[in-house]
Amino acid sequence: MVGLLKAHVTRARAGAQDEILDAALLMFSQHGFDGVSTAAIAKAVGLSQSVILYHFETKDAVWRAAMQRLFDRVAIGSLVDQAAYKDLDPLSRVRIALRRFVHTSARYPALGRVMLSEATSGGTRFDWLYESYLRPTYEVYRQLFSDAIEAGMLKPHGPYLVMMFAHSGAAMLFNLAPMTERLLGRSPFDEATIEAQSDLVVDALLDGLCI
Repeated sequence: MVGLLKAHVTRARAGAQDEILDAALLMFSQHGFDGVSTAAIAKAVGLSQSVILYHFETKDAVWRAAMQRLFDRVAIGSLVDQAAYKDLDPLSRVRIALRRFVHTSARYPALGRVMLSEATSGGTRFDWLYESYLRPTYEVYRQLFSDAIEAGMLKPHGPYLVMMFAHSGAAMLFNLAPMTERLLGRSPFDEATIEAQSDLVVDALLDGLCI
């Protein structure tokens, strides 16, 4: 009986943490770190501020846990490290990675918004984010572009320059969703629009860079 009660309490706590982190991630991505308080997060999920602080102690701890949750969900490395892709040539792997990045940006718009906010302001939070998640993520893409360049399939522009160009082109449609919805007259998260964006990114980037 005691064991069942403990298991129930553990599940309840996990459920509360999930709800808190989902709300926190949305709010941090929309308003930035300084524009969000633990009281506001508590209000968004219908809990007291003391419950937020019980689970995470500080706003910084909430933010870090929310970032970990986001990058665990995105799992960039799995986009290109799967055994199913090992027989593909480097350019085909780049194509897959670009298309998947577009779809990932559409599915998790908080990713680009958080990166833009933190990279703009810099500081200790960005340092932690970069070392923990961004640098390993960027290394995956750098290696992809480097492999294609070394194979003579892409022009020898700097891999990081190519990567930043590709990422900004892929994600900005979703990062600036209110504006692009006005321009397009439809949601950028519409499936047809996401697919059209992935076609555009691959065509625009690779048609210009392919040898």
